[in-house]
Amino acid sequence: MKILFITLRADHGGGPKHIDLLINNLSSEIEIYLACPQDRPYYDLWNESKKIKDIFILPHRKFSVKKLLGLNKFIKDNDIEIVHSHGKGAGIYSRMLKILNSRLKIVHTLHGVHIGEYGFLKKSAYIFLERFLTLFTDKFINVSNSENSLCLKLRLFKKSKCEIVYNGIKALLKDDNAKIKFNLSGKRVVTTISRFDYAKNMSLAYEIAQNFKDCEQNFIRAHGLIDRALKRGADVVVLPEAFNTGFCVQNFKRLADAGAARTKGFLSEISQNCGAILICGAINSRQDKIYNSAFVYQNGAEILRYDKIHAFSLARENEIVSGGDRLGICDIKFQNRAVKIGVVVCYDLRFCEIFRALALRGAQIVFVIAQFAQSRIEHFITLARARAIENQIFICAVNGCGDTGQGESFGGNSMLINPYGEIVARLGKKEAVKIARANLDEILKFRAKMDFLKDMKPEIYKEF
Repeated sequence: MKILFITLRADHGGGPKHIDLLINNLSSEIEIYLACPQDRPYYDLWNESKKIKDIFILPHRKFSVKKLLGLNKFIKDNDIEIVHSHGKGAGIYSRMLKILNSRLKIVHTLHGVHIGEYGFLKKSAYIFLERFLTLFTDKFINVSNSENSLCLKLRLFKKSKCEIVYNGIKALLKDDNAKIKFNLSGKRVVTTISRFDYAKNMSLAYEIAQNFKDCEQNFIRAHGLIDRALKRGADVVVLPEAFNTGFCVQNFKRLADAGAARTKGFLSEISQNCGAILICGAINSRQDKIYNSAFVYQNGAEILRYDKIHAFSLARENEIVSGGDRLGICDIKFQNRAVKIGVVVCYDLRFCEIFRALALRGAQIVFVIAQFAQSRIEHFITLARARAIENQIFICAVNGCGDTGQGESFGGNSMLINPYGEIVARLGKKEAVKIARANLDEILKFRAKMDFLKDMKPEIYKEF
């Protein structure tokens, strides 16, 4: 097989780098030819490459009819079968070659549709030209889902004609010392591999970096607390509601974790390495909606995602957050034992119905992750104890602490409560780690003495 790559750039940039990776990684059974300008640094590299049979010189980002005819002769002389063009200018050459030589197979990689700065006439001309040239293209390659979606939206080609092949980068060595070199040890790093210009959407990159700065300290702090708990033998580690952003409704839209990607990666990595169950809450977004969610992870996998059903109207959370419509219940496994658990978020604690539904479905422990203010901390304590007593289950209620940022503080007082309503373990108002043991056999012992769940009369309650 003989293939010709066409590019009108051989200077620095993603397009030339993409071609260089193709040249150096394609099978030796493929004969590679190249049409490109004499730009540095890539032309010098390609001119010395033993993998390239021959190079045809093209002008830098310019179209020439003379060069088109010369390139057509170059293809015939070398009996080239496939032409793979990269970028807008190269795409004009490749499709014109198809007109001159119909036997050729033409593959075109766009490397971006950068028309956001085009005026009406220039944009219209570009779209018209690409729609015409698609008649002479056998296959399109998009380097991202967003690029593909834009092309289909503009009707540049039919879906059946395109494939998505992501850009690749050379893998870093495991012993890479970049973090040490730049004093980044122990820190999370966000990197963009691109030029700083309009086409690369640097305004969005800046916004991501700003949000990352706002939230990253929370992840670092959470990691430290989890490590402390794991070192003390915890089977289950619980963090409070909205650990990633803090509970400030005004910031939810700005700080929401898109697709919960950062949160999921964080929980997956830690749980994969430790084997313990991790439970925490995170503000996140999906499909243009904001959710206040709880996540349960074990062995690197997501066991449960629960979206808070009752948004806190007093703080106007209901105006920002979309409420869930499903109970948070799942099975977790440790020490060769399966345990059914329930998960609720903060304001849910005031709605006894959700706890009764979880108990009737077999939940032995319900985890309440919360951000109750100090002014309502007695409600938090009383309600948590009541939910344990009335459902004969364990309640693990984990509450935030510290300044709310709104002239108040969160009340802390995280607790483990047994089916008798007794507080087995309790923290104060400051950030801390505490290990407590829940003896699940107590549930059966208590219900053996007084199983009032058995004495329920739901048929009568319906009348009310």
